[in-house]
Amino acid sequence: MTDNKQQILDSINNLDDNVLAQLARKTPILRHFRFGHLPPNLQFISRKFAEVAVFTVVFCPGDDAETHAGLRKILEAKDCAVRSQLA
Repeated sequence: MTDNKQQILDSINNLDDNVLAQLARKTPILRHFRFGHLPPNLQFISRKFAEVAVFTVVFCPGDDAETHAGLRKILEAKDCAVRSQLA
């Protein structure tokens, strides 16, 4: 594993909107996984999906169509999970 990948994985433990903003420079869809603006009960849910999205970006090819499709599906699942708590 490259040092860069290890640094990104280490950042998952300290994942916040600033880390997501930095990663979104390379992978713009990650900006949709920000969770700092949500109430704590929704942050807990949304953060888990952000972690999966970051993990996907680190270990899957960045410009691959399937990776982009997977990230969109993770985003859709996150949106559904958060909205389910609002119902």
